[in-house]
Formats: sequence, C-alpha cells, structure tokens
Amino acid sequence: MTDAAEWDAIFSGDPAVDVPQFPANPHLLELAATLPAGRALDLGCGPGTLSVELALRGWEVRGVDASPKAIEAATRHAAARGVEAAFEVGDVAYWIPLGLYDLVTSSHALPPPAHEARRAVAVAAAPVKPEGWLAITEWAPAAAETLGFAPSDLLSRTDIVAELPGFEIIRSEEISAPRPDGDGEAPALIVVAQRHPR
Repeated sequence: MTDAAEWDAIFSGDPAVDVPQFPANPHLLELAATLPAGRALDLGCGPGTLSVELALRGWEVRGVDASPKAIEAATRHAAARGVEAAFEVGDVAYWIPLGLYDLVTSSHALPPPAHEARRAVAVAAAPVKPEGWLAITEWAPAAAETLGFAPSDLLSRTDIVAELPGFEIIRSEEISAPRPDGDGEAPALIVVAQRHPR
C-alpha cells in the first residue's frame, strides 16, 4: 500500500534519472481513441503520462494527484513534450471538481479503505457530462495480499458499478496491470461507463 508521502518520496529524485515514468494506461488510451477530443480529467495522474498522451491527441486535460511531487513531475513532463495540461494536488476522495468533462479517468487512484474508495468513485462520477464517459482501472481484490493491501481495502467490479447510478456500464472485466514495483503484473479490473443523457 502506498500513500501520498510514499509517492512523494518516489517522485522527489532527479527527474532525468530517478523519477519513474509509468507508461500511459493502454486501456484508457484505447477508450480515448474512440472518442472525439474534448475535456478530460485524469484522477491519480502520477507523473502525467496519460494526461500528456491525451493532450497530444487534442484533449484539454486536467490531472489531479495526491502527491505534490507527482504533480511537479507531471508539469515537467508536459513541458518536455511541448503540450499544455493543467495539474493540481488533490485527494481524489475529497477533491471538488469544477465544471464538467467528456472523459474522466481514474487509474489505480481509489484510496483505501473501502469507504474512501467508494467516495472517490462518486467524486470521479460527479463531473461526467451527460453522455460523457468514466473509466476506472484499479487493483482487483485478488491482488490485495501481493500488493500489501488489507483484503477489505480494494473494491470489486460489483462494488464500483453499485456506485454509478445514472450510468450505462459498457465494460466491466478482470485484467492485469504492471505492478508498481515493476516486478511483473498483478490482477486488476476495469469499469467503463457512459452517463445517461438527461
């Protein structure tokens, strides 16, 4: 389990040598490629790899992360790639979005314990426009022991779907994702939903 302070330690080194640049989530990029570019909100943006890739594809992007050092890394990354993206520090379970978005993504950003994770799902869902899209990738409960979580810390796909009234569930399945420590992959899940038109 990694909290904001631990992520700060990860992202506090020399950006040319020590700061990890996690690859952009391919499942989220695949979804974005099917949509017309609009406004995107990237929750748990880390060093901004997904945010930057979306910006390169014409999206107006805002990235949010609990780690100030991750936000600094994301800002440097966007500048290095020559794109404009807004980044800010925020706890995804309590951050208050301003405005509406065509696409909201949350990539392994739901914080433990489970009641905080459920709150974060609600925060992610709130700014999605009518007919807009929400995509959440997260560690599956089966990964809890491997990744150092308590079994009750991680939400199942059913738990996430239950927090999304007013959405049509387009995709809900088990996947695998690279472990944060780079040591292979761990069980994960993805839920993609579209908000009903009003």
